[in-house]
Amino acid sequence: MALQCKLWWKRESLRKKWFPFLVFRPLTSYLPIMTRPVHVYLISLSLTLTIFLLFAYSASQAQLPCKTISEAMYTGQLEQLKTEFGKNKSLQEDFELALLISLSKYPELKELRIEVVYGKIKTTMAARPKLGSVFRRKAKRRYKVVINSKEEKLQKAALKNVPFNAQVGVLAHEFAHIRLYNTKNLFGLIGVGISYSVSKRFREKFEKENDRETISRGFGWQVYHFTSYILNEAGVSEKYKKYKERIYYTPDELEEIINAD
Repeated sequence: MALQCKLWWKRESLRKKWFPFLVFRPLTSYLPIMTRPVHVYLISLSLTLTIFLLFAYSASQAQLPCKTISEAMYTGQLEQLKTEFGKNKSLQEDFELALLISLSKYPELKELRIEVVYGKIKTTMAARPKLGSVFRRKAKRRYKVVINSKEEKLQKAALKNVPFNAQVGVLAHEFAHIRLYNTKNLFGLIGVGISYSVSKRFREKFEKENDRETISRGFGWQVYHFTSYILNEAGVSEKYKKYKERIYYTPDELEEIINAD
């Protein structure tokens, strides 16, 4: 018993000497066993906390949405973006940089096979799974982003005539769709397809939630720019404007959401 008490006393002495921060007592009780003045420890602690907070602030600033993304901001970075985000992607050369910038905020899409193609559709762009791939497991599915090929009819609304910042916004919106599709099983995808076709209320909810996802990835102002451009500068019909204003967020609504975040 005496030996056990002696060993316990030695163990406690060592613990209190070398690990005083593990013993919950007032700081003044450790003054006799500290080899340095208390202010040295406090300064070290303050410096550590300051450095940590600076890193945390820098990281948070890096995630803030950028109001305008330009091609000049990515001068010389195209090959690096291709290496990091272009795997399993078939991209249209005219929009390659905007596509890669948009993809850079969707790390979950890095390994997926995505093809960007031209096609006859009713809107500027659309995203969908390739028909045969919906039967595959999620990691093996293939998706396509379709660019409206009716450029003469669309005129200013054609993707090639959309400002670069707005191109990034609409592309990011389409990649948000693919992100969602790839979380669904076969029956979930079928359910989305049917509901989107027959229910305007579902379509509105679906597109607005997708806009919010795009905003959360840091592309809020780019979506705002695209929406504002289509409604105010692209010369689209009044019918299409009303459709856009009902199904998607308006520029004012987008601005409110972005500023709230």
